[in-house]
Amino acid sequence: MRLNTTLERIFKKHFAQLFNKRTTFFRSFFIRNAFHIRNTTNGFTLAEVLITLGIIGMVAAMTLPTLVNKYQKRTYITGLQKFYTQISQVMLSIKQQTSCEDMSCMGFDGTLDTKWVENAKKLFKENYQILKFCYGSTTCEYEAFFVNGSSSGKIFTANEFAFKTSDGFIIKIMPWSENWSSLTVDVNGPKRPNTIGRDIHLFRINKNGEVHPYYGYKYAQTQDGSFNPNLYWKTNPNLCNPQSTTSNGSYGCTARIIEEGWEMNF
Repeated sequence: MRLNTTLERIFKKHFAQLFNKRTTFFRSFFIRNAFHIRNTTNGFTLAEVLITLGIIGMVAAMTLPTLVNKYQKRTYITGLQKFYTQISQVMLSIKQQTSCEDMSCMGFDGTLDTKWVENAKKLFKENYQILKFCYGSTTCEYEAFFVNGSSSGKIFTANEFAFKTSDGFIIKIMPWSENWSSLTVDVNGPKRPNTIGRDIHLFRINKNGEVHPYYGYKYAQTQDGSFNPNLYWKTNPNLCNPQSTTSNGSYGCTARIIEEGWEMNF
């Protein structure tokens, strides 16, 4: 009985040593091979790197202009939204200050004479942070363009009532009749593109002091309440058309932006 017990202990010890040696061997084998595999993995060749960089460059060249264009459009729209909100509030504030309900009472009808200019300066200084009035000076003047790329001539000239604001806007207001005045804004000042329908926008202030864009739905409603389809951008495609050769091919673009949910789809 004792002999069997002794033999059992010897065999257990022997097999335990053998198992430990084999485990150590396999562990060392796998570690060595792991390092060998990692260290012998082939990298990219110079040709492969150059081809990859070329593909990346071509993709960037195709997509980057589109991304930049979208970003620029969104910047112009943001400026337009800000201005539209501001000018609507300003006109409401002027109504309250003057206790007037129409443009004639506020002093904005008639002709652009000294009396009109002084009245406009006073009212807008009280409602805008104005950096400079441009009337009588050419310092605000520069060339503007239509969306088709052709020139529309000089804008914010010395004989037009315009002013610069702390927000970077240049705003022009001109009297036309007792029923309405024209309103023009460049939402990023003299910086390019200086294009009507992009960063330059046209509005009309009606006799009640309400501001709405040229050739929008309200603009197309005549004094007697009827609707003129030729004065609406949706029914007259020439009013916002980059391919148009007419002089008013940009004038309906502000209305289009607003009525299409503040999107510049042109």
